[in-house]
Amino acid sequence: MVDAGESDMRAILQSSKLVEQLDFVQLWKPTKQAKNIRYWSVEEIEAMNDVALKTFENEQHRGRAVVHILHSMMAPRIADSASFKWEYFDFDERMIRFSASKNTKICSQYIEERFVPFLQRYKEWVSKIEGGETYLFPSAMMQKSGTTKKLKPHASVKTLGLWLKHIRNQAMVNGQPVQKLSSHCYRHTLAMRYLSAGNKYENVSMVIGDDIATIEKHYAELVPNKAQRMAFEKAFAQSMQITSEGTAQPEWLKRRRGSNSPMLMHRSDAFAGFESVRGGGRCGI
Repeated sequence: MVDAGESDMRAILQSSKLVEQLDFVQLWKPTKQAKNIRYWSVEEIEAMNDVALKTFENEQHRGRAVVHILHSMMAPRIADSASFKWEYFDFDERMIRFSASKNTKICSQYIEERFVPFLQRYKEWVSKIEGGETYLFPSAMMQKSGTTKKLKPHASVKTLGLWLKHIRNQAMVNGQPVQKLSSHCYRHTLAMRYLSAGNKYENVSMVIGDDIATIEKHYAELVPNKAQRMAFEKAFAQSMQITSEGTAQPEWLKRRRGSNSPMLMHRSDAFAGFESVRGGGRCGI
């Protein structure tokens, strides 16, 4: 679809007989549409966690519960999840570390304490299955498909995708099903959870393994931050001024709206040096 602004520009140049400028505009090609970032709310993820923990008690579906727990905590790419190994886990340190296959970046994440007993039980259980002492999801635990294809030592991406859907499709929030998002949206969800809590792009990068520039490109517009608020106040400083009518100050004196508010007081010279106490740095990234 042609951008309306670009279409208007062509019409203006054509009517003005500006041939050279029109030729230049004709070279313009629309860029790809911005990526639509979709993610689950914290309530939705918690509802899925509840389903996973209940599903865990069914040995036949235990792998489905664990792959969701893994994605809920650190959101690896599903291709990495399929070949996930126990050597990535350090239960003493409560840490998971692995190298992402896409870019070889080291991804690190803490294990939520509530999930530790389930993961340890799962390790003990799956280690009794061929390949389970190495892989979280060994191919031997899958149902035989009847094909003659050479089996990988671990689960396929397709299988894990179906398992994640199984958990997602049972989760409800206030009587309504959670959003039917793809497995990749675990990554968006985790990123937004970190950023909305005021963490930095670097924190997200360490967990999901994307470059900081990539994370900023995709999420900067979605998370309000302190710098954005200050830019707004500078741009609209005059419109925020009001008269002193009805106050003890002279009526001719202009003052900023909400000038007695804590936000504006801490920015005054009288409060200089206290910025670090108030959590200096960009908020929301």
